[in-house]
Amino acid sequence: MNENLRIVPYREQPELADQLASLEAESFPKFIEEDAVWAEVSPHFYDEFGDFQSFMVDDSNGALVAALNNVPFNWDGNPDHLPGYHDMLQGAVKDWQAGKKPNTLSGVQMIVSPDYRAQGVPELMVGETDRMIKENGITSLMVAVRPTLKEKYPLVPIEEYAGWKRDDGLPFDPWLRSMARMGMQYFSPAPESTVIEDTVAKWEEWTGMEFPVSGEYWLPGGLSTLLIDVENDNGRHCEPHVWYGVLYE
Repeated sequence: MNENLRIVPYREQPELADQLASLEAESFPKFIEEDAVWAEVSPHFYDEFGDFQSFMVDDSNGALVAALNNVPFNWDGNPDHLPGYHDMLQGAVKDWQAGKKPNTLSGVQMIVSPDYRAQGVPELMVGETDRMIKENGITSLMVAVRPTLKEKYPLVPIEEYAGWKRDDGLPFDPWLRSMARMGMQYFSPAPESTVIEDTVAKWEEWTGMEFPVSGEYWLPGGLSTLLIDVENDNGRHCEPHVWYGVLYE
């Protein structure tokens, strides 16, 4: 483990948020960056939800190593009632502004610089999440996980993909496997967790592809396919996630 790595709560060094865009650009396909709901809710991370955000820096060179964004929301404990990612984000802001105390923390984004991967950074950042949970009276941690290799299997339903196992019994997908190794439990799939819609021209811009006719298309970097409706000038992508989490007594 690199001894120069240090976790920094957002409130201590808020200026680190200004460096986050460079990490995001390296981590997600263009259409994810253009998600309108994310654009609507993400400013609240550092306002209402500032106590739940943190970073990791390398003290040897000042580099931003990782960022962890969390959103507190309310959940009744029933796995069948876990919302989609978009619904969770929007509901969290609405409940917070209404003064409703949250009982669940959702990790919504963990980005690690490519230069620092395979160094145990996610495990350290999850440890920071435990601190937030204890300090804020949270009773459960739920993460809508975006499986790493799902883009290679866009036609496989997320319900089926989430159940794929290796010979050792751990999940097939490396990111789901990391969740399991950190002691997190599989709760439920979310087939239409994030729905992104825009014009055909926008999708062509984001993907570098052309869509001459209506139909279902492979989407570079997408976890499922892209549905194009040329006649109505619409492209629709349903991004699936998998809920993993921990219940606290």
